[in-house]
Amino acid sequence: MFLTERRSAAAFGIGMMRIRKYLHLNPSEFLAVLKPAAYGSIIMSIAGVAVKYLTVHTGARWNAVLSISAAIVTYGIVSYFNDKNLYAEIKANFFNTRPNFT
Repeated sequence: MFLTERRSAAAFGIGMMRIRKYLHLNPSEFLAVLKPAAYGSIIMSIAGVAVKYLTVHTGARWNAVLSISAAIVTYGIVSYFNDKNLYAEIKANFFNTRPNFT
């Protein structure tokens, strides 16, 4: 299993380097683009694990449902605060209207 994780990490790193070169970004620009998603992922993971341990007594099935739901909601909230314009654009596309970027 450790070998598989190392291969995955290496493949991820190589893929990120290729994407960075393809988009012609310097390393600081590339990391700045990834920062909001990284924050969201870290906070989502913390929320999911916290709910998992707070709901241990509910049984495995409900524990999984609650922790996954908490992680999804948390990631959505963090993403909203990172980029409100994205949600305005999604809402506009969903309701077929023009976004209000104010």
